[in-house]
Amino acid sequence: MLGFVKKLAFFKNLKLRPKLFLIMAVVLVGFVSSLFMGAYIINQVRVGGGLYKEIKNHKNTLEAIALLKSDLNQVRGELATLISETDKDKMNQIQAKITELKKDIDSKFSDIIAMLNNEEKKIAIQDAQTTWTEFITTADNELLPAINSGKKTQANELATGIQKSRYERFIDQVSGIVDVLKLEIDEMEKNTDKIIRSKVIYAGAISGALFLIILGLTFIFANSISKRVRVLKDFANTLAAGDLSAAGSQGSTEKGDEITDLQKSLNDMATNIKGLITNTINSAFHVTISADKSAKNSNQIAQSAKEEASAVEETTSSMEEIAASISEVAKNTEELATNVDETSATVGEMAASIE
Repeated sequence: MLGFVKKLAFFKNLKLRPKLFLIMAVVLVGFVSSLFMGAYIINQVRVGGGLYKEIKNHKNTLEAIALLKSDLNQVRGELATLISETDKDKMNQIQAKITELKKDIDSKFSDIIAMLNNEEKKIAIQDAQTTWTEFITTADNELLPAINSGKKTQANELATGIQKSRYERFIDQVSGIVDVLKLEIDEMEKNTDKIIRSKVIYAGAISGALFLIILGLTFIFANSISKRVRVLKDFANTLAAGDLSAAGSQGSTEKGDEITDLQKSLNDMATNIKGLITNTINSAFHVTISADKSAKNSNQIAQSAKEEASAVEETTSSMEEIAASISEVAKNTEELATNVDETSATVGEMAASIE
């Protein structure tokens, strides 16, 4: 389970293009697998396919065994003819024929053993071959020498005694193999539809599994894109409405695809705008404070100027009063001087009068 989660994380961290290529690769694998399974089923059921070859091989084996039995019957018949034959030329011809049949039978045994793909059947046919070896060895070493030496009675006893038993055992052994092969052929022919159906189901299961994998990857891919695009859309709408409180909530330090990069860029942009606005507000606040201080200083300067102007007016008024007082003092002084002159004149006149 943990490995599967890691694989999903790996898929999530891929860029969009590698994700698309990966999905395309899975689709291609599924398509090729479906084609392969279809071709495999067709190859199995067509003429020359696997099932056909297996049935045909069984039938060829039956045919080879039938020919083997025919050759053995012919050998036995030629031996029986040889026992009753008195013409030397014909006897020689029959023995030459028996020699050819021996070679043919040995070759057929080798071919049949090569055709069989089951060890039990091979052992059974090898047992029959052993019986045949015993049969032909007795014929070569005992029966034919008895015939050639004119011992017809001995040859006939061998032919109707031990050789007959070996022949019958050989027939029983071969017949058992033939019966098994016939049953298998019938079973294979009956089960051909079942085999085809099971292969079709197997191919369908593989195709279905691949389809589910493709569907799952596609769903994960589409959902990851649509979900994050909706988040980005809501985030952009929030920023467009002037709400910068979400700035910084969309950032991610994980690796991702192009949408993740866009998410980081939008988040960085919102964060920078928020920082810029904050700095602007702080600067405006400081400017306002400075303006207030400047206004207060201006008011103080104006008040001082007003007070200085009032003081100047008072000083001017005092100077005017002082000037008036000085003028009056000067006038009084002048009058006093006049009076003094008049007094002096009076005194002078009084002095003159006294004289």
